[in-house]
Order: sequence, then structure tokens, then C-alpha cells
Amino acid sequence: MAVFRCEAKIVKRSAGRSSTAAAAYRAGERIEDRRTGLVFDYGRRSGVLHSEIMAPEGAPAWVYDRAELWNRTEEAENRKDSQVAREIFLAEASELTDEQRLEVTRAYVREQFVSRGMVADIAMHAPGKEGDERNYHAHVLLTMRLTDGESFGPKERQWDKTQELEVWRAKWAEHQNRTFEKLGLAVRVDHRSLEAQGIDREPEPKLGPTVSAMERRGIDTDRGDERRGVMARNVERDELHRQYADVCRKLGLEPEPGRADPARVATKADPVRKTAHQKMAQHQIERAVKEAREEQRLKEWNEARHQAAAKANERMKRRDAGKETAKDRQDRREAMAERLRKQEQDRHRDFGREH
Repeated sequence: MAVFRCEAKIVKRSAGRSSTAAAAYRAGERIEDRRTGLVFDYGRRSGVLHSEIMAPEGAPAWVYDRAELWNRTEEAENRKDSQVAREIFLAEASELTDEQRLEVTRAYVREQFVSRGMVADIAMHAPGKEGDERNYHAHVLLTMRLTDGESFGPKERQWDKTQELEVWRAKWAEHQNRTFEKLGLAVRVDHRSLEAQGIDREPEPKLGPTVSAMERRGIDTDRGDERRGVMARNVERDELHRQYADVCRKLGLEPEPGRADPARVATKADPVRKTAHQKMAQHQIERAVKEAREEQRLKEWNEARHQAAAKANERMKRRDAGKETAKDRQDRREAMAERLRKQEQDRHRDFGREH
């Protein structure tokens, strides 16, 4: 099932970013930043399916040179907190071929950005080796100034308005749906929020690359637990809507709008959401087992401590009464050696924390 995503971010110097580094990483190339002298070499990275630069008609030749384009972009900005470029992230449909994804991306970028004077640096990426195999996506790095001969002119503040992003999101959905319809595919995407679409479902929180990598290694995270919880609740919602639709059908009634949306119920076929409830239950079971084991270990430790204290008291009584045995003396020496060993371990641990 195609997933909609169209996000815009600003490449800011105040965040330690640069357009040269962003362009090199997205395209998998080597770019030297003339302003800072830093070299960004990502020539060995994999997963870049295609990269190209699109520019308005009549643009100077240098804009088609990636290193030159973004070096001049950086040189056009003087402030240490400058906003040097805009990045658009586009989720691509896994139902399309590489050629079809490139075609729809080019048409969208040409219509929404290049036609208005922006230079667009496109990088099409394949899904990661350990991630979701449907995660085809594109990064579009955009200039924030109009080209003016051999340099850049003033910034276009109109491009910074929130209304622009709303239009860009709507148009990306429109371009994709037009392609789906043309190819006879039943899938569709919608740029609106779930609430605006009348869909009773919680939006799933994003994990981000760091948390996703931890989850793939089997490390449970708070954000991952939160996402699994949302997915499980959404599965329960879908099941309730399905039951509601079944009851309405048996009674010959028309379901209320938005109460039994077939598109929503169809998400149960998604293998990720289909197993979300089971995964959440499994995590809860594993956590409960872990807590029970910890509780049992603590109980055993307390019992052992009480037994050791009771034995020590008995030895002290016998010693005070002058009836200490050879075994009592041996136990006392072993207990003292054990205390010294633990004290030494504690000193080493504290030293490690301080250094």
C-alpha cells in the first residue's frame, strides 16, 4: 500500500549543516567546500539509484555542476546562521518501477519548483538493506535564491510561507494519484491528516534512523514501544470497525460515514499492522518475565543475606562463650576475605566512573 510523505526542511548553518555536505551525501559524490576547506566524500555509499540537477530555462551552465552549484550557494551567504538550502523529502510508491518513479518525480519537481526559478538537485534512493523493502524515496535539494548571471540574486521569501508547503504536499499526492490511475493501479495516497480524511486512527510516530537501527538490533526503545502501542490500538480500531460493518450488513443498515471505511479496514492486510498487536503482547510478556526474574533474584539474595547474618550471629555467640570451633574460625576468615574482595571491586568501579 502506497504511503504518502512530503516534508520540507531547511539546511541551516546554525545547526552545523551545509548544502555542500547535504548534496554530497544525497548524491553519493565527493564535494570540497571552498568556504570551509572541508571535503565531503560519499563516493562509496550505496543505495543511490539516480541523481540529476534540474534548472530553469536559460540558467547558466555552472548550475549543472553539483560541486560548483552548492559552493556558490554557500558563498552567497555571509551570516553564521544563514539558511542555505531547502530539502524536500518525498516517499515514492513501491508499486511503481524505477523509471516510473523517476518520471513522476521529474514532472512534480519541474512543475512546483523549477518553473518558479529554483534549481533542484534530485537524488533517488533505494530502501536500506536492513529497513523496509518498500522504502523508496527521493531527496530534492532546492536553492533559496534566484540565479543571477554568474552568482545568485536575492532570496525569494514567498517560498518560505507555510501555504507553499501545503500546496507542495497536495500536488505531490495529485501527481502520484494521476500516475496510479494512468497505470490502472487501485492504490491512492492522500496528503491530508487522518482526522481531515475522517479516518479513526492514531498517526504512527516516526522512529528516525538511530532508533530504527536500535530496534533492528533487538534493543527495545521508548519510542519503539510507543509506536507498537499505537499500531496495536489501530489494529483494535480496525477490528471494531469491521465488526460494526458486519452488524450493519446483517441488519440491512447503512454504516455511518467514516465508521466503517473499507480503506481503513483494508489496512488489516498490511503485514506490519497485522502483527502489531501480537508484537506488543509479546513485548509485554517478555517485560513481565524479566521483572519476575529480577524479583525472584532479589528475593533469593535477601534470603541468603538473612541466612548469612543468622550464621554470623551464631558464631559470635559461640566465640563469646569460648566455644568457637575450627569451622567457625574458617567461616569467619572466608567471610572477611569476601568482604575485602567486594570492597576492592567497589573501589575499582568507583574509580572507573570518575575517570
